Amino acid sequence: METVNGITYRRVARHELMKFAKAESLGFSGNYQIRRGRLERDAAAYGTSNPLCAVDGDEFVGTCAAPDFEVGIPGGIMPMVGITGVAVSPTHRRRGILTELMRSQLRDVHRRGFAMAGLWSSEAAIYGRFGYGMAVEQQEISIDKNRATFRPTSHELARQAVVRFAGADEIRRVGPDLWKRKMRSTPGMVRRMPSDWQALYSDRNSDHDESGHVFTALCWVDGEVAGYVSYRVSNSRDDDGLSYKKLRVRELIACDPRAEASLWRFVLDVDLVFNVSHEAHPVRSNLWRMLDDPRCMEQKPYDGLWLRILDVPRALAARRYDVGGSVKIEVVDDFCEWVAGRYLLSTSSDGSAECVATDEDPDIAIPIDTLSAIYMGAHDLSSLHAAGRCTELKPGTVDRVAAMFATGHVHQVGAEF
Repeated sequence: METVNGITYRRVARHELMKFAKAESLGFSGNYQIRRGRLERDAAAYGTSNPLCAVDGDEFVGTCAAPDFEVGIPGGIMPMVGITGVAVSPTHRRRGILTELMRSQLRDVHRRGFAMAGLWSSEAAIYGRFGYGMAVEQQEISIDKNRATFRPTSHELARQAVVRFAGADEIRRVGPDLWKRKMRSTPGMVRRMPSDWQALYSDRNSDHDESGHVFTALCWVDGEVAGYVSYRVSNSRDDDGLSYKKLRVRELIACDPRAEASLWRFVLDVDLVFNVSHEAHPVRSNLWRMLDDPRCMEQKPYDGLWLRILDVPRALAARRYDVGGSVKIEVVDDFCEWVAGRYLLSTSSDGSAECVATDEDPDIAIPIDTLSAIYMGAHDLSSLHAAGRCTELKPGTVDRVAAMFATGHVHQVGAEF
């Protein structure tokens, strides 16, 4: 418990979870409605997510939570805290409450032994000042279906897999294993909880849902399940008032290139549809390279996973590197004092690494948000250096670090939570 400028920051007791849920909803301009099963689900979720609150008298005026997760990193999977439920009451804005909540939460996460925290931001300008870096980009795509023919080689790839409609119960059964397999090769992909599978693939999806019925399909390659897709089809109108159908891919998970090609060919061949969209498509899009006419796919990039490193030696030693070498890094961190310092990172040709504190003069100074941004390998340090986001102290260091952190892995698959 800590009090700053009359506001107390503390953990939330179990009997206060309803009060926490209402305060979080109010911070996002929502009205918390108690529906059948919701209170129980929320109590179970909040009860294991280490919720913190900001209290003014008896009123909850700020909230945040940090449940345990896992995230795919280059070469494997690592524990990570997922930051969620961050909200401040409209009556208490511009009083430093968010800053103190973030400070308390990151200290708590560090005490719990986590080396990283991650989040998806509702507003992209918020979290950089707390040391988070945009580690993974996504993009929203919109495809003119009538022009979306495949290159001959891609079409042949798609023919090597089989797609069949499947029920929600089948997706819940095979989805978690496919998800875990995909995580191992996809930096930035976060573990999904059993409750998420139940919520996303419920047996009670209604045909009368305003956003359209959820369709699901599985894909087999060489007799084994290798992917799945879920999507909605809705009616829309063009500028002239003419009716047409739009297909929105909710998520498409493929653990084999043949499955990915086949699943995309499947959704692009749904009849009476003129537009196919996907709101969380990877920036390094394999689909874009399959198309005869890539201009039929409009692309709008935006931020995906924001990452915050809290233990530099553990985080840097945990991932794999494609290039061997060594570099002395001065990490600049004004928000979490225990993170700042000088570190020697040594990587081997087999991909393993060691990172230790050092007293030697650094080769480069990197702010923690920049180091967090390049951690997954999705960003080139040379580009960030050109934007003024690190300081090269010895010539050639930027290019060397950029080569060490680069990775050829896929980055971020589209998925709903």
